[in-house]
Amino acid sequence: MIAILGIGGTLAAAVITQRGADRARARELEHTRQLQREEREYAARQAQMEQRRTCYAALSAGTRDLANVMAKVLHALEKDELTEELRSDLDRARRGNASGHGESLEAAREGLDKLWDPLWAMRRVMRVGLGITAPDQDQRQGEADRCQA
Repeated sequence: MIAILGIGGTLAAAVITQRGADRARARELEHTRQLQREEREYAARQAQMEQRRTCYAALSAGTRDLANVMAKVLHALEKDELTEELRSDLDRARRGNASGHGESLEAAREGLDKLWDPLWAMRRVMRVGLGITAPDQDQRQGEADRCQA
């Protein structure tokens, strides 16, 4: 009887040990799969953030370029010194959008002045979206950003 119990115990110990090892391998495999999923998700988020950063940079540069060219054109119009070079710069910056007929120089100046605040607001939204600026950061920091740009 003791021999039977000893053999049974030995066999049971082998089976229990094997099941424990199988469970440990299964947990390790699941852990590895989870890590791979997390790495893929992280890489996808990073790629998306990089695409967003590239798009925001292009948008920001384009709007600044347009605003700067518009300011140069307005100054040249005020001095009656508009050159073909400035006209082509404006056309390039606008990318073919035609100006309205009958617009006055003063209306253009007002439009340009109204353009700056939305441009800075857009820049702030983009910076928050990229995690560069905190969403709850006060407006004084936004004004300091304007001076640096």
